[in-house]
Amino acid sequence: MARGKRYDEAFKIETVKYISENNKAVAQVAREIGVNENTVHGWVKRYGQQPEIKAV
Repeated sequence: MARGKRYDEAFKIETVKYISENNKAVAQVAREIGVNENTVHGWVKRYGQQPEIKAV
């Protein structure tokens, strides 16, 4: 079975940064850059900022 296209780490980080800074949906950005939506979700999970944990 052939492997899919590989993206370098810098591209992944820039994509996540773009999503965050422009308040865009992952699905929309995935379509814009021609990458599977689930792949981009994985990048967000891996490289995105963790939500703040607030004390209760």
